Amino acid sequence: MSTHGDEQPGPGAVRPPTDLADREAIRELYARYCFFVDVGRPDLFALAFTEDGVLWLSDRGSYRGRDEIEAHVGRRTGKTLHLIHNVAIDSVEDDVAYAHAYFQLISPEDALCLAYGTYDDALRRVGGAWCWHRKKVNYMFRTPAYAEIAAT
Repeated sequence: MSTHGDEQPGPGAVRPPTDLADREAIRELYARYCFFVDVGRPDLFALAFTEDGVLWLSDRGSYRGRDEIEAHVGRRTGKTLHLIHNVAIDSVEDDVAYAHAYFQLISPEDALCLAYGTYDDALRRVGGAWCWHRKKVNYMFRTPAYAEIAAT
C-alpha cells in the first residue's frame, strides 16, 4: 500500500506506545476534517493545515496556505457530508507522517453518493499537534450533480 517505499509491519505487529498515540491523533484529524467542512467551520479546517499547507483537488487544482484553504472551504460548507473509510497510516517518523484513506461525499438531503475517491496525505507535527502539510484529494467518481456543486 505504501507509495513512499516504507516497509509495512506484518499483521499483529506490536507498535510502541508513542506510535499508537500518534496514529490515533492522525485518525482523529481525519474525523475532524469532515466535521469542520460539514458544519461550517472553515477557520478550524484551515488551522488543521500547516501554515504553508497545500490542499490539492484533482478536479480543481491547488489551494496554498491557510487563507486560500479557508476561502475555498467557506464556499463548500453544507453542500455535502463527508465520510472517511479505511484510514491507512503508512509511516510515522519523528514529526512527519504519511497516510491514505477512501472518502465518500453524500447528499445531505437524500444520502445519495455524489462522489468518492482517495486521500493521499503528508502530515507534519507542529507545536505538538498533527496537521495536514499536503492533502491530495483524488476523485474516482463524481455525479453530474456533484460537478455542478463543485463548480461553485
